[in-house]
Amino acid sequence: MVEKKKKETTFDVTVRYRDGGLDTYYGVNSARVLDRTLEIVEGPMTVHLVLDVITHFRIVEVKE
Repeated sequence: MVEKKKKETTFDVTVRYRDGGLDTYYGVNSARVLDRTLEIVEGPMTVHLVLDVITHFRIVEVKE
């Protein structure tokens, strides 16, 4: 019997900073607001961005 590998849900996250900068993270495992930070999990690496320096962010589920 052949088992199909279940696809993980991934997200694209775009972050706009107060100084006008823009970062885009593609194919992240998860993104959420945790305490006063935006937590972005990219496999073995986790990034925490302080919400005070962000003007807005967008999290989009990737459809494959």
